[in-house]
Amino acid sequence: MSGRSSASLEEALRFRRAMAVTETVSYQPGSVFPLCPQCGIPLEREYQGFCDRCGQKLELEGAVFK
Repeated sequence: MSGRSSASLEEALRFRRAMAVTETVSYQPGSVFPLCPQCGIPLEREYQGFCDRCGQKLELEGAVFK
């Protein structure tokens, strides 16, 4: 396997590994949206298992949305 193929495989597998959601954004009082740790786009729902924009697998366990 060439170095380029290995790098492409690693890039593809990175989205399969769950990343912890640690940041949120609020556009108005009482509405808080978690941010995807990969692309930084707000998620539409706080219980999504994957980012609907970039496909990153998300780890929501222990996340606090205030």
